[in-house]
Amino acid sequence: MSAFQVHSENQDCGKLVKKTKKKLYWRFKLLGCPPYSSTPAVCHELAMIHSFLSGKKNVFLDNRLVHSSATAEPSFHFSCTLGGGRLVTIDFDGGEASPVHRLRIDGREFGDLPFEGAGGGEGNDNDNDIDNGGGGGTSTSTP
Repeated sequence: MSAFQVHSENQDCGKLVKKTKKKLYWRFKLLGCPPYSSTPAVCHELAMIHSFLSGKKNVFLDNRLVHSSATAEPSFHFSCTLGGGRLVTIDFDGGEASPVHRLRIDGREFGDLPFEGAGGGEGNDNDNDIDNGGGGGTSTSTP
């Protein structure tokens, strides 16, 4: 089973004070595994909107709300299973100095996944650093 990073964004989006809310967005591609390796790759989009003031967290998978919580806990964990038994997790460490959001697919950090372009695809258009566990990038565009 192969997973590729396609794109990621990390955007401050609070109404009055931008840094009070964060929108994180990851796009990744999953390939099938034998005997289903002839199955075409599937692209997924995962987004998380996190309000640091209220503690509210909304997680969207392929534009569908799949999780909503409103706790002010300093840490957060979300996981789901995609087709083919692929485990996708988001972890948040809400340390005061610099909060960190991490996306993992089958236990691998998103930033450690190869870029889609490494396999001859369109490539990753990320240009700035995002802390997603090993690389990736940010963009100011909205999905």
